[in-house]
Amino acid sequence: MDTRNEQILVIDDEIIIRTVLEKFLSRHFRVAVFDNGRQAMDWLQKGYHADLMIVDVQMPEMKGDEFLSLVRQASNELRDVPIFMLSGHEEQMERKRLLALGADEYFLKPVHPIQLKEKIDAYLKTKETK
Repeated sequence: MDTRNEQILVIDDEIIIRTVLEKFLSRHFRVAVFDNGRQAMDWLQKGYHADLMIVDVQMPEMKGDEFLSLVRQASNELRDVPIFMLSGHEEQMERKRLLALGADEYFLKPVHPIQLKEKIDAYLKTKETK
């Protein structure tokens, strides 16, 4: 399989989720993986770029909603990067809150990698046409 040039950022404190997503997505994209939002934010602030981010809601050091808010308040192109939130809890209010904060998608764990890739492809295709 050909790996595309797009960079996907995966942030999740659960090693199983990180590993599954990294192994599956790296067959199609370049993938950077972190276990908390603080590490990912440091990486982005060093000038690295992501074309799409997949962010867990509940993490140590910097929760997913805090990471989401910081990215959406950024003064550069970072604020326009699609962000998919992952949650272990199905709570409609939480979903609405995160979408209102600027999340593009909300997935319940465990997320099916093929369905996730289909959504990623759709967002990246839309981004190409803009």
